[in-house]
Amino acid sequence: MKRSMRILATALVAAACTVTVSSCGTAANKPTAGEIDVRTLDVGKYPIEPLDINADQEPGTLDWSQAGSVQMAEVVATPDQVDPKLIYNAGEYQSESFTAAVPKQILGDSDLLGPILQRDHMYFGFTTTGLDKASNDFSDYHWPALSSPGKGLAISVMQFGTEDDAKRAATDLYNARFDTYHDQNQPVPLPKYPDAHAQWQPGVASLEAFLPHGRYVTVAMVATPTADLGALTALAQQTFDVQQPLLDTRKLISDMDAVRLPLDPDYLLSRTLNPEQSESPSFDDVNLAVGAHTYLHYTMDRHASRTVLDALGATAVARTDAAVVVKARDTATAKKAVTEHLSTRPNGAPADAPPRVPDSACMEYPNSSSSRYTCMVAYRQYVGYVQAGQLTDAQQRAAAQYALLANSQWE
Repeated sequence: MKRSMRILATALVAAACTVTVSSCGTAANKPTAGEIDVRTLDVGKYPIEPLDINADQEPGTLDWSQAGSVQMAEVVATPDQVDPKLIYNAGEYQSESFTAAVPKQILGDSDLLGPILQRDHMYFGFTTTGLDKASNDFSDYHWPALSSPGKGLAISVMQFGTEDDAKRAATDLYNARFDTYHDQNQPVPLPKYPDAHAQWQPGVASLEAFLPHGRYVTVAMVATPTADLGALTALAQQTFDVQQPLLDTRKLISDMDAVRLPLDPDYLLSRTLNPEQSESPSFDDVNLAVGAHTYLHYTMDRHASRTVLDALGATAVARTDAAVVVKARDTATAKKAVTEHLSTRPNGAPADAPPRVPDSACMEYPNSSSSRYTCMVAYRQYVGYVQAGQLTDAQQRAAAQYALLANSQWE
């Protein structure tokens, strides 16, 4: 995940400034009654015409697994749902989708596990991580532990072709890890989950547990401040307590269903500032259109981001290298982002809003050079967020984002 996008993911800020300019027209790019003519705004070098990114695009036979993995992320718990202190995303092990051919490093050696996942017919995989300290991280993918004492959790969820595939995979994955460290690891029973396969290294403050559930396998890699087996076992069981019921709420899809998944059903990427003019949705944390819960997996401070998204009644979020656009519950709720000064970044000071842009605001954060200014705009049920190191640049980005939203109403 790029550092700029990590900051932007937690930069949903707002302040109040509303201007109403009346005009009318029906041609493309012209204002409707009660709206400004966006052609008069100072948008600098930034594009304001929507790209052809829409619901007609499908993953096809090349990207079906990643598309299905991102879709599955809507029912993958964020670690702060397990423990409210686990609000920070891990760096190297940041949340993302993965495929059977290239599993996440936190699961183990991909050369060893990849063939297992392919043999056991894994369809989709998604990993999310959470820490109680922003400065901490999981280290050493062979047997993960935190780089400094603290609490951490990585949840990996995989869907397999059949229930038998999932049961076999849970055992195979556990055995592969155990066989690698047979002279160091010990099996650990989880009293609440007798079907789980768990192990730890005595003296190391981490534990790994595999639990099949229908066609799913959930892997919990848990870490505690000390090598306390009781605390590790409790955190693993607490993870399954939260995660397993969520899986039952999802409508299962097959590999063929994933081939036809819509990549941008709400046309959000078309509405999001995109200076690189990339027309292809991705399955990573950038150039992505997802549900509000899935978006939380990619944010660096989930508590702050959840607070803002809940206040907006967010139903979907899109992000590019340059902006984040949130689809709010309705127009009135979107405007609240401005009038109520919602912010996930503390200690900001009001800065000049973009000239002539209705429902817009900017905030200054002197301690952040590359993202010193964050601006937001509200247009109908959408809220857009941009940032830059210079105020003029941030204002132009905000004006361009507003104009792009106005020019996207045909979608």
